[in-house]
Amino acid sequence: MNEEIRSIKDLLKVITDSQQKVFIVGHDKSDLDSLASAIGLQTLCESLGKDAYIVLDEPEETMEPIVKKLRDDNVSSHKIINMDSFRLLMDDSSTLIVTDTNKTDKVAVREYLNDFKNIVIIDHHDTGEATITNASMFIPQCKEEQDPTCPKVKVSSASEIVAQLLLLARVECDKDVYTYLYGGIYLDTNRFDKNVGEKTHEVTHKLCAKGADTFAVKELFLADFDEDKAINNLVFNGTLLKAYEYNMFHNYTIGFTLNREKPTTIYKRESIAKAADRMMQYRIEAEFAMGHIDENTVSVSARSRGKIDVGKIMEYIGGGGNAQNAAAQIKGLPLTTLEDLLSIAIEKGIKVDGEVLPPTDSTVISAPKQYTKKDTLI
Repeated sequence: MNEEIRSIKDLLKVITDSQQKVFIVGHDKSDLDSLASAIGLQTLCESLGKDAYIVLDEPEETMEPIVKKLRDDNVSSHKIINMDSFRLLMDDSSTLIVTDTNKTDKVAVREYLNDFKNIVIIDHHDTGEATITNASMFIPQCKEEQDPTCPKVKVSSASEIVAQLLLLARVECDKDVYTYLYGGIYLDTNRFDKNVGEKTHEVTHKLCAKGADTFAVKELFLADFDEDKAINNLVFNGTLLKAYEYNMFHNYTIGFTLNREKPTTIYKRESIAKAADRMMQYRIEAEFAMGHIDENTVSVSARSRGKIDVGKIMEYIGGGGNAQNAAAQIKGLPLTTLEDLLSIAIEKGIKVDGEVLPPTDSTVISAPKQYTKKDTLI
C-alpha cells in the first residue's frame, strides 16, 4: 500500500475512534485554507456520527472578508461557534482536531489544550519548538535521504489533506464544501503558481469532478482596486533588494518590503501576504513583506522559491511555516528593527540546498528613492 494512503487511512481511523464530541480549530486570524479545511473536517466527522463543532473566535473588524462570508454562510449548517459556546460544550472526553497549524500559540483554545486527552493535528507546515505536544500528527513529509533538495512538507495546504480524507472515506459532501476546499488550495498555491505537486493536481481534478465551482472561487479573489493600489505602492515604493553571495555558485537576491515613508501604516494581513506574492513575480529567491496589522503588531509574510528556507528564518523571529511559505506576527517591535533581525538571521546562515551557509558578502542592489542608510541598518 502507498505510504501516503496508509498514513491517511491511519488518520481516518484516529478520527473514527475519537469520542462522540469533536472540536475543530484552525489558526488565529483564520484564512480560507484554515476555515475551508475545518468545514471539510466537520463534514467528515458528522458523516462518522460525531457531534462536531468548529471554533472560530475573532473580532469582526479584523476578520478577512472571505472568512467572514464563509462563517456567515455556514454558521448553522457546520456548527461554527465562539469561545463562550466552546466552554459550555466541551468536556474531558472531547477530541480536538487542529488544522492548518501545529503551534500552541496559534490556536484560540490554547489555554485548554491540557484538558484534551485526544488531540489530532492536520497541517502542512514544519514543526518547531512551539508545536503542540501529545498529539496524533499528520504532516506529510518528504524523505530527505531520498531527495535532499525536496522541501520537507510536500502538500500545498490543509485543504488538500482534508480533501484526500473525504475522497478516501467516500463521503458525499454538499458542492459548497468541495468549492471551499478548492478555494483553500487555490489560496495557498497562489492560484496554482507555487507548492503544486502531482497530488495537488489530482485532488483538485477530483474536487472539480465532484462539483467544485471554480468560477465562484475566482470571484472570491477578485482584487479590490483601493487595496491593489496600496499593495502596488508598498511593493514599488518600499522594496529594498539585497544580493547575498555564498560562494561563486550561490548568489541570491532577497527582497525586503515595508512602508518606509509611513512605517506605522496599518494594513490587512492578507494585503501584506499579497505584497509578498507580488514580489515573487520578479527575479528574486526570497521575499519578506511586513507591515502593521494593528498599532502594536507587525505581520511578516515570507516567500521563497525553495532554495532558501524561509520557515527557518521565521522561526528565528518567533514565527514559522515551511521552506517556501512562512509568516510571523510580532508585537512591540518597530518595522526597521524587525528588518534588522531578518538581516541578522540571514547573515547567521540559512539553509541553502540542504546545508547551512553564512554569506560571504551582501550588497544592496536596488532601493526606493526615499531610502537612506540612516533609515535602516541592513
